[in-house]
This record gives sequence, structure tokens and C-alpha cells, in this order.
Amino acid sequence: MKTNENYLTDEKLLEYLAKGYTQQEISDELKKLGYYPNSLSMIEKMLKRIKKEHNANTLYHLAVILNKK
Repeated sequence: MKTNENYLTDEKLLEYLAKGYTQQEISDELKKLGYYPNSLSMIEKMLKRIKKEHNANTLYHLAVILNKK
């Protein structure tokens, strides 16, 4: 059963990136843990939106921007 505690948030996604997970590894881990959305496509879409919100061109650029905040 899907619950709010198993819903993927931006913060949770960024935690996995900060740990060095690839997008595919994040998807695999989320599936194991029962999080949703957990597809690679949805992760890519979320990251694209997050980058746009922070005016970042790449994931590396996003990390630098978020690290400064």
C-alpha cells in the first residue's frame, strides 16, 4: 500500500545524489524500499525540474548551488 511516508520527495532524491548514487541506482533502491514514484523516467523528470528551479545547467552545477545554500 502506498503511503505518504513512501512518497519520493525532492529532499529524499537529493539525499541519494549526495551519497553518490546514479539515477539508475536511485531507481533500483527506491523500488526495493517501496517508494514511489520510482521509475528512472520520473527521477529524470524530477531532477530536470529541480535544476530548472535553481537555474542549474548540470547535476554538478546543481550540487554546487545547493551546497552554497
